Amino acid sequence: MRASCKVDNNLKHNLINFYLQRDALSTYLENVAHPASMEIKQVVPVRLEMPWRTNHNKIDCGVFVMRHMETYKVANGKSWECRLSNKFTDTSEIRTNIARKLMI
Repeated sequence: MRASCKVDNNLKHNLINFYLQRDALSTYLENVAHPASMEIKQVVPVRLEMPWRTNHNKIDCGVFVMRHMETYKVANGKSWECRLSNKFTDTSEIRTNIARKLMI
């Protein structure tokens, strides 16, 4: 059985959540006198334009997240080679590889 992931395309809602989380983290860091608290408070979100983004595949969001964590190694996202496509028909091979790595 696969888990269903809700795709939330409401940018305003996502930004509100980001700012709430950022402010909570910044407040915590201030309370523990962490030097990065002011730096965190000034962070502005940037949404990368990735050619493999899709609104049609709502099942494999975990596969996408795992592939992103495996392959993201660049600072600006311009030369990111994730080897994903927005025309997925079958992600079972990627899913199998992820499961294999998790079981090791």
